[in-house]
Amino acid sequence: MEKIFKMLAAILVIVGGAWAQTTVTTWEQLQSEITAFNNGTTNRTIIIGANININRFTLSGGAKTLTIRGNSTTRTLTRNQTGELINVEGSTTLILEDIVIDGNRNAFTGMNVLVRVDGRWVTNPRLEIRNGAILRNNIYDALFVCNGGTALMSNGTITNNGAGGVSVVMGTYADFLPEIQRTGVELA
Repeated sequence: MEKIFKMLAAILVIVGGAWAQTTVTTWEQLQSEITAFNNGTTNRTIIIGANININRFTLSGGAKTLTIRGNSTTRTLTRNQTGELINVEGSTTLILEDIVIDGNRNAFTGMNVLVRVDGRWVTNPRLEIRNGAILRNNIYDALFVCNGGTALMSNGTITNNGAGGVSVVMGTYADFLPEIQRTGVELA
């Protein structure tokens, strides 16, 4: 039986790529996992086990996927610093599930988005906003997609944000059109 489990594990790594999974409850732990993701070669799932105030971060480093999701309870990541909160660059994919990204508009009033998906350095960064993911409470747009970036929404919510909530622009660094697809979503 043990031999079968080892074979199945090997098949999963070959077919789906290697995945690491960690639960975090502080910004320092989350920051450490993001650094490990950016510097590593494996896909990663970070489970948010508590509500956390977060600073800006960038996801990059190749064709990998990072999933950030709440544990059994929907958790909130709240802006704790000015600037674009989450940058998705390169060939990286970010998946958000059962997580709230809160712009903390009463404390941070600058013209900065919550999530920027920017293909200017290497094309095809991607954001997937899935079940239970909410981008909310930002003074400016929640989502900015440009230069060949892609954003897909499936049963996610973008609400209580300034400007239009979502901006999509061609930009000047790439010859690729940005793309947004949505199904079963709420834009308020």
